Amino acid sequence: MNAKEYLEAVRAASMQLEELLCDERMISGNEEAVRRLEAERKEFIRIREQGRRLIRTLREDKYSDEMQVILLYRYVDGLSWGEIRTKTRYEKTRVFELHNQAIQKLEKLRTKTE
Repeated sequence: MNAKEYLEAVRAASMQLEELLCDERMISGNEEAVRRLEAERKEFIRIREQGRRLIRTLREDKYSDEMQVILLYRYVDGLSWGEIRTKTRYEKTRVFELHNQAIQKLEKLRTKTE
């Protein structure tokens, strides 16, 4: 699994976590279902935190803070590209440029540690 695929899995876990929070409120009387959802929630939180730690490894570049913010918004917070552009006030091309640079750097870091 490459860095982008891994981050997409983190994003999916973050999105599923949001859905689980809604499901928990709807089944509050069913103890077995609540326990099962709690176990899933813990797993999704674990995956999301692993993704957050991976993103925080980007520290060698003068744009590392901007890269981290874009990756965190996209893969941990699950924001759309439009929402990221609004929050960062970056042009679309700048968001994608920083995103692509960050993915390339993470991939290099990943291959160094393997």
